[in-house]
Amino acid sequence: MLKINDLEQFCEMFKEQTPEIKKVLLLVDDDDYTKFVKSEVHADNQAILITVLPSVNLKYNDKDNFKFTNFLHFFIIQKEDKKNSYESYVNTFKFTQMLMLKFFDFVFEKKDNFQECVFKGFDLSKLGIDPVTDKARTYGYSMSIPLNSDYK
Repeated sequence: MLKINDLEQFCEMFKEQTPEIKKVLLLVDDDDYTKFVKSEVHADNQAILITVLPSVNLKYNDKDNFKFTNFLHFFIIQKEDKKNSYESYVNTFKFTQMLMLKFFDFVFEKKDNFQECVFKGFDLSKLGIDPVTDKARTYGYSMSIPLNSDYK
């Protein structure tokens, strides 16, 4: 099962490499999402990386051969003001799309990095990226991806 500390460190590493990410939030559900992004304000060229703590299934063959499948969900979003124009709306998607592609590259590098143990098990065949519109006045993209991990 993926440890929360490892997930947080993974996101902070991306933030350190990406000056446009101003904050990383670890959340559990939509109620947390609404609660913790409510106080955020729009900032040009700044986005938030939100990570949902994963749900987990067990891939069990026998007592000596099993793995956890962690279902990871990430958001790269910007908070928008109700008064913003259509141009601002579209620019938000252009900006966050570029960051999501950068985040995909970050994930992809972990998959092929022989020194990386924790995040080597990304299942890229099941990766999905979707636009996010007006989720608590935030706009951007979300990425869902399974990660296979060991018990400890």
